[in-house]
Amino acid sequence: MFYGSSSASMSLPSKNRLKRQSRTFTQVLYRTLSYRDRRSVTDLPEQVRDDPCELSTQSSAPGVLKIFGDEISAGANYKSVLATPRSSAQELIKEALDRYSLNKASVCNYVLCDVIGRFEGPDRRWRTECLRALGSNEKPLLLQDLWKPKEGYSRRFELRRRAEVEELAAKEKDTITADINAQARKLQRNRAKGTMTLQHGTTFCRSLSETSLNLVGLPGDEPKRYYSTLPGPIRTRSARETEARKERDGGGVKHSLYQSQHLLLLQGYNQQDCLVYLLNREQHTVGQETASARPNICLSSPDVLPLHCRIRRAPQRRSSSDQRLLLEPVAHGNVLVNFMRIERPTPLRHGDLLSFGAHYIFLYKDPLSAKPLPAQTLTRLRALAKLCDSDSGVISEKGEACRMCGAALHEPAASRRSSKAPARGALKRKLVLEFERAHEDPLVNRVLTLIEPSSDDHKLTPAYLLCLCIKHSANTFPPGSFGKLLLKIAKRIQTIAWEKTKELAQKQAQHSQDPASLSLLSISDLVPDLQFIFFWMSNAIEILYFIQQKSPTYMQTIEHMDDKAGSKESLLSATISANEEAMTILEEVIMYTFQQCVYYITKTLYVVLPGLLDCNPFGTDTSSEQCRRGAGVCVCAVCVMPEAVRRVVSVFQTTSDLLQQYQVHSEVQSQMFAYLFFFTNVSLFNQLIDKGPARGWFQRSRVLQIQASVKMLLDWAKGAGHNHLAQKFFAKFCSAVSILASPPQQLSQLSWKALCVEHPSLKPVQLHRILTQYQLMAELGPLPIWQPSSEDEAYIYRTVDLLESFENHPPIVLPSAGFKVDLESECVED
Repeated sequence: MFYGSSSASMSLPSKNRLKRQSRTFTQVLYRTLSYRDRRSVTDLPEQVRDDPCELSTQSSAPGVLKIFGDEISAGANYKSVLATPRSSAQELIKEALDRYSLNKASVCNYVLCDVIGRFEGPDRRWRTECLRALGSNEKPLLLQDLWKPKEGYSRRFELRRRAEVEELAAKEKDTITADINAQARKLQRNRAKGTMTLQHGTTFCRSLSETSLNLVGLPGDEPKRYYSTLPGPIRTRSARETEARKERDGGGVKHSLYQSQHLLLLQGYNQQDCLVYLLNREQHTVGQETASARPNICLSSPDVLPLHCRIRRAPQRRSSSDQRLLLEPVAHGNVLVNFMRIERPTPLRHGDLLSFGAHYIFLYKDPLSAKPLPAQTLTRLRALAKLCDSDSGVISEKGEACRMCGAALHEPAASRRSSKAPARGALKRKLVLEFERAHEDPLVNRVLTLIEPSSDDHKLTPAYLLCLCIKHSANTFPPGSFGKLLLKIAKRIQTIAWEKTKELAQKQAQHSQDPASLSLLSISDLVPDLQFIFFWMSNAIEILYFIQQKSPTYMQTIEHMDDKAGSKESLLSATISANEEAMTILEEVIMYTFQQCVYYITKTLYVVLPGLLDCNPFGTDTSSEQCRRGAGVCVCAVCVMPEAVRRVVSVFQTTSDLLQQYQVHSEVQSQMFAYLFFFTNVSLFNQLIDKGPARGWFQRSRVLQIQASVKMLLDWAKGAGHNHLAQKFFAKFCSAVSILASPPQQLSQLSWKALCVEHPSLKPVQLHRILTQYQLMAELGPLPIWQPSSEDEAYIYRTVDLLESFENHPPIVLPSAGFKVDLESECVED
């Protein structure tokens, strides 16, 4: 990553510095948030304590500057922006305005202030002692290094309106008064009244029975809520139903889904169907509940018999410790196993599809087997999903289904039309998750550990369930309760993200200490750990947006409550503070996980990029030929690439696959590739300029090879939908290669001014170096036409600008639209 204050670059400038290649690169990469032990490189202590007199920066988070905005947004506390010692006050004002959702065009109306003060009283209220407006070109981090507040005082940077600061300076008026505090409280109340709505039209849908494959119901069914069933006590609609459910199920869902065999509902009949049925008894009865019969698993379809079948535990063999279950049908009971009708007791295997009657389909799972679902099961599920998209999804009572994929035999068109009518008329219902307040902590813990990032489960499940928890807390529990839940969720996600990145840092520590090990680092080694980071980054983005949109609406309940002895105002203030702190934590989690992903991915790029400059794409690649011969005709564009190019593209492709697999917001995906393309461009350009003469890269034959290799990278970027980013961030390197690849007869006809206009991304000193090396390689004499203009002549000797800096990276900007979690949608993704 490139967040530090050092100006070290990725290049290897000269003989004197060749031996420092690994150390220099490691120092650059380590200028980021990381839990890794860095003593082997920088000899810093294990834990760097934060400076108590600096409130806007933390030693544990270099490159992140906290800008306080109490004066422009009451209760906002602060917003974090990325900054380097070279960042000017005006640049930081623009970023802060964007974080506070203000118009960046009005940057001239705001000023960044260096504020000195201290906390006073038992409630640690901030008191400003001195305030100074920074000039547009002043650099806050540099100022902070050079000047410290006296003992007992602290500094923080605040964003204020320029008119108010000028008025204070003119009147020499103290900034801490009762009037300002009263105005802040008024602004807080006004801010809490604001309402914002979520955008509709997202594709987050869910069917009748939470994971049903289609909607099947009677036209006269009353609209009813249905519930998300998680391990733990079940909340039903009345105490009587609770007792009945506990009596049937043996006290509710007590066992973890990862410890007991269970049936997972894939398709049901109505809203009362449960999602999971644990098979933790010696025998379970399946059927329809009547006045005289109460089976363990109650199904409400009219074609299900009072006693439809039994599921019992088979006697355990002496030679095996497996706990097998047997499915026993009864007379006239329609029971299918993998869409084949059974007439006798049949042992169940992990991944079997069970069908009871014409409507119910269950997936039998045995977590104790510790095996993934069989491929044949996945094939049947895909075919069943397609069937339900095109037909009614009702299974033929005669068991007429394909034995390989489970697709039912088509009925006559008239029959299909009649069966579709109820589904078309059925109303879609929103998913609801309800719980008792006493179960809040266990529920949050369960949701956070429910999904394994490497599994095939929906990657945004935690975000969706946690948003449902927040909504239920705001609508059901006492006013202000949801603020505490927000903070609890944000801190738990922060802890999980911190722990996962710390584990990754410990695993990768050996690569930084051993240069030989670093050269073997590949993107495939990082995928298992990067999955966790992408997973929580994606979920944090969705939860943050939900909080930003819904918190003002939820706070209205506090505004409308009766004020008793000032409790209303204090509760509103506390809830706003908790809400702001939760959003700040989630923002930091997003920025931190983004940093860590870029940090480790660029490490793998650093290993493979040097080979790109030495690659000969016009030569014969044995591995590509073998790949094409083995497959007959290989249609994979990556397989026919030279090995050096393929290794670079593999890093990009793996990153793209992870971003899409974990449903990371599309804008964040683009920003991720902007970082990677920026890093690649700077690395290749610096090595070409610095090492090109010694390695022969300025020879026209070698330049043509480099040009062909880079074209393959650009072609991949275009095919992956990142063409505009590649054209933008590869402009400098492509310009240099384009000049060096030009024939002498053509290039010698272009003047200095024409070259500057054609290649605006090149600085005068860089263009001069390229032309000088071109003259030497082409054995051309002095060309007056290439003489720099008078205004550029002074800049061709600025060798400090010869190599590109890694600090001018693109910014991280949180998205503002296009999110996937929408609780107001009429249907939810399965």
